[in-house]
Amino acid sequence: MLRCQFEGAIYHVMSRGVNRCRIFTCDADRLTFLNKLRESVETHDIKLYAYVLMPNHYHLLLMTPLGNLSRFMHQFGTSYTAYFNVRHRRCGALFGGRFKALLVEGDAYLLKLVRYLHLNPVQTKAMKEANPSERLDVLEKYQWSSHRSYGGWERRLEWISYAPLQGLLSERMGTKNLPAAYRRYVQTGLARNDQDLEKALKRSSKAVGSEAFCRDMEQQYQRLADEYGRGPDVAMRRIEQGIHPDRILRAAAQSYGLDALSDWQKQKGNREARDALIWLWTTESGLMGRDIGRRLGHKDGAVVSRRLRLLRSQQGENLGLWKNCRRIRQELSNVKA
Repeated sequence: MLRCQFEGAIYHVMSRGVNRCRIFTCDADRLTFLNKLRESVETHDIKLYAYVLMPNHYHLLLMTPLGNLSRFMHQFGTSYTAYFNVRHRRCGALFGGRFKALLVEGDAYLLKLVRYLHLNPVQTKAMKEANPSERLDVLEKYQWSSHRSYGGWERRLEWISYAPLQGLLSERMGTKNLPAAYRRYVQTGLARNDQDLEKALKRSSKAVGSEAFCRDMEQQYQRLADEYGRGPDVAMRRIEQGIHPDRILRAAAQSYGLDALSDWQKQKGNREARDALIWLWTTESGLMGRDIGRRLGHKDGAVVSRRLRLLRSQQGENLGLWKNCRRIRQELSNVKA
């Protein structure tokens, strides 16, 4: 499956447990999932508009200012799978195949999809016979989505980007009371199906939007396939699978003339080498800040998170660091996966 990635792309992302198995068994799993989602959103500069967690799958609606969907999803998915397998004493893949990502046309379809995602908890077989009032009550009490923060029942999360939907709701509903406008908009979706969105969801396997938008996205995918054949698919699979952290450590050690891991754990000296290793472990292996911090001798990922924020803000500076990162990445990509 090709991934059409570009700066500013909006996606509806969905991933399901392998063989439809549960990916959340308790609230601790859900809380860990959200903590890892927050960290990944911040690390990769993702604009997350909405999310919903269901027993055996999840939905995200997001925008990628850096065109880096696959790297974000790899790090996030790998980290949660590692947690889940350790906690529940299992091994192997947690999610069934690669995640599904539909490109989304903005404005009206963005607003429609937020409502569609948030209505998931009351669109189940168990809720099929419930009346609208019962369904609304269940929806308002559902904790594992961004619905309650949009509707004003709980505080807003700093890592959710509310502004785009606020603007669309204000324009559509003609009011500045945005929580109230959102609640009315959702109640409308409970009362009757959104036939326009239902048609849009069936229109294309690559995109959600108008006929013209879907046609354009289909053409972009076809151009990718024609230009590269299977090349980008193979390359993207390698990105999503990631490079083993030990391979990156060996390559970085050779580049900077460091031998033992203890050399990287020194608090003084080796600053550039440590920054390169942190950056490559994040972007190429999918390690989370906490995992990197512990590998470098810290109790948590706070130091790593600060360094990552600084590195992202200084990508036009310290050209030697970025030159070394590119060289190490190229060396790793030349090694047969």
